[in-house]
Amino acid sequence: MWKDNLREASFRGVPFFYDSTGIDGGRRTQTHEFAYRDKPYTEDLGRKAQEIPIEAYVLGDDYMTARDNLLKACNEEGPGELIHPYYGSIQVNCQVISVRESTSEGRIARISLQFIEAGEKFFPDSSPDRSAAVTSAAEKLNKSSVEDFARTFTIEGALEYIGAQAVADIVNFIDAFSWPENEDLKTSVPTLLRQTETLAQAIQGVLSELTANETETEKNNALKTLIEACNYGNRISNTSGSATQARLTSNNNAIVDLIRQSAASAAAEVAIDTDFKTRNEAETVRDKIADSLDRQSEITESTPLYISLTNMRSALVQAIPEEGLPELISVAVNHPVPSLVLAYELYEDALKGDEIVTRNRIRHPGFIGPAEVQVVSEVMS
Repeated sequence: MWKDNLREASFRGVPFFYDSTGIDGGRRTQTHEFAYRDKPYTEDLGRKAQEIPIEAYVLGDDYMTARDNLLKACNEEGPGELIHPYYGSIQVNCQVISVRESTSEGRIARISLQFIEAGEKFFPDSSPDRSAAVTSAAEKLNKSSVEDFARTFTIEGALEYIGAQAVADIVNFIDAFSWPENEDLKTSVPTLLRQTETLAQAIQGVLSELTANETETEKNNALKTLIEACNYGNRISNTSGSATQARLTSNNNAIVDLIRQSAASAAAEVAIDTDFKTRNEAETVRDKIADSLDRQSEITESTPLYISLTNMRSALVQAIPEEGLPELISVAVNHPVPSLVLAYELYEDALKGDEIVTRNRIRHPGFIGPAEVQVVSEVMS
């Protein structure tokens, strides 16, 4: 019988009876929804703490003593052992205890209990959370970029072809960095020209989609694309001095700057989530993003945007590279050797031969050298 497998319920050794119980759990998630995109991205942030509701009761001539013992157990500080009738021993904290007694129901106290699993105790690290600092700086930069775009971009009172040029520029960007199903956004661009903040957020959404990656290959591809977008388009100058040309110039530069700033912000977020194999790789990516932020800092006329750009750069430089990453060094190979032999000489692991071949783009793994090859220092003996 299934009832034979049930355990006697208790908390901190204090027994009680029960009518019903269960366990509530699941996953902690954050859903990201992008402007003019039908498909969201849901980020898995780990398992939820399990919550355990129990409808309990104590009864008998001495039920008050049993009630008081259970109240005392639940009000003690820290976690305690719950013997769950269905799930056995669990370390929990008592969140809520609610006692109900009635003269119409003598010799019994009904008690609603709410427990939550205690888990493990982790002490906070005194070192700063640099990844969180980058994420926070990116959010502020995106906000400042939208505000600056709304300040510098307009088609109000302009000739029709100025709006048409802006539509063409933005659609070209969407075609370059988005997917075919983003036709809705391209169709909406003419309408959004007078809703500048919404338009800017939609442009940022195209780049933000590239931050939703799971595999290292996806992250590396996204980084490459976003770093290219940091140099997107061309800023132009008003050489004619006409009002029409001034508006075309201002709008063009507003679009280009927004894309470049948003790409740098998105690239920084992807970079802090990427597992770089060497310090050199991390520094190369970091420097490319930082250089883009520097260029934008030099040309902006907005003080809030300048502050956001410099704060973004500072957070990025402090976060990347992580401590402990190995470095690439050059090793001279004075005579031709197979990759397996070289790997064993360097690493005492012949299986590392493929890594040497790939990193140095060697055509034939059976013949390396004479030449200098790049190897990872950390794994060398």
